[in-house]
Amino acid sequence: MGTSNFKPTHLERIIAATGVAPDVNQIQLSPVVARESARAYHAEHGIVTQSWSPIGGQGTDVLRERVVVELAERYGRTPAQIVLRWHMELGLVTVPKSSNLERLRQNLDIFDFSLAAQDVAAISALDRGDAAGADSDLFGH
Repeated sequence: MGTSNFKPTHLERIIAATGVAPDVNQIQLSPVVARESARAYHAEHGIVTQSWSPIGGQGTDVLRERVVVELAERYGRTPAQIVLRWHMELGLVTVPKSSNLERLRQNLDIFDFSLAAQDVAAISALDRGDAAGADSDLFGH
């Protein structure tokens, strides 16, 4: 079973009512909306975190953030590859979208390098909190 945009309080209600945790919860998640508390809750309950809009969106321009651009230059990658690799380093599943064939290829070309721990931390420092990407509140809370 999977859910989308469920916050920990919503997930708690499902688990309490059914005795079963979802296998996956798809949430908006990027370096600027890192959702640390939701990710921690997911990990604690064996729920896979799936990131939608993993390279930004809705008024954010993660790919132009100085740290992302500098890391792309240092690693010889595109900014999108750096951000997608950040997701991988955190153990997240991503859903990057593109209709451009070259970008699709680039999005898949992230498995032959790793980011150093300090680089993951530098990207994580871009987090603006959950308010940067407000999920809908499905249950009126």
